[in-house]
Amino acid sequence: MEHHNIKPAKPRILLAVSGSVAAIKFEILCRCFLEWAEIRAVATKSSLHFIDRRTLPSNVPIYTDEDEWTSWKMIGDEVLHIELRKWADIMVIAPLSANTLAKIAGGLCDNLLTCVVRAWDYRKPIYVAPAMNTCMWNNPFTKHHLEVIRRFGFRFLSVTDPITRTPACGDHGNGIMLEPHVLFSINERSGLQSGRPVEQKTKSTKQKTRTAEQKIRAGLQSGRPERSAERQTRAAVRKIRAAGQVCRAADQSSISERQRRSAERKTKATDQSGRPKLQGKSIERQTRASVQVCIAEDQRGRAGLQSARPDL
Repeated sequence: MEHHNIKPAKPRILLAVSGSVAAIKFEILCRCFLEWAEIRAVATKSSLHFIDRRTLPSNVPIYTDEDEWTSWKMIGDEVLHIELRKWADIMVIAPLSANTLAKIAGGLCDNLLTCVVRAWDYRKPIYVAPAMNTCMWNNPFTKHHLEVIRRFGFRFLSVTDPITRTPACGDHGNGIMLEPHVLFSINERSGLQSGRPVEQKTKSTKQKTRTAEQKIRAGLQSGRPERSAERQTRAAVRKIRAAGQVCRAADQSSISERQRRSAERKTKATDQSGRPKLQGKSIERQTRASVQVCIAEDQRGRAGLQSARPDL
């Protein structure tokens, strides 16, 4: 097996197939993905009843449960399901049978496919395409199992349910796997066409975030994240509120400063005896007032003397 640390020219897709009649479409699916990705395949024992290995593309190696045991001879040898987990950028299980779904939801790992899933790095995408009989699809167990794997981050290759049609068993209803050309649209969802492994993208996330923050702080238009009108409005409101708070704080600070200066002036204008110090025009005004008081008292005194003098 090639070393998993070598950077691929194309994204690495691990295609897995389980024991459903829809496995007859696996050859077409492999050829579709080969147009843009490097492919390796994993097949369960029951799926081999529906696959003709001779019709698969020659450049798509297919691994089975037997390969898991025959590739390991002694301690130190590579473990196949671990190496496949390291090699792949994305995993696709199509079709996903009811039996394999139940195993994955329950955490079982009794074959190569379920061992890869149990060892999977869930920072990397894993897609499933359910395919089963209509009665099995409508069973409460199926709904529960789908909810379990959804919580673990599994992504479904159908918007709601598998398509409604008459399957091989003859029961008309849900449970049919999507057509290969529809599943092929996964390349538009995964974003792996550039050929960069998902792990490398994850490692560079922090650096990209820091760069974006620096651009925003520098006021560069190219670094601003795209926002909807609602987000922009909310951001503007927050900025206005923050500016108002700053203004109010500045006003309070200005008032406090004026009060402090006024108090200092009053303190300087007061002598040690507690009497205000009079300087300049203040002294002149007080002198005039004192003279006027004296004149008024003198006039009142004269008026009193005249009223008290007897008539002659």
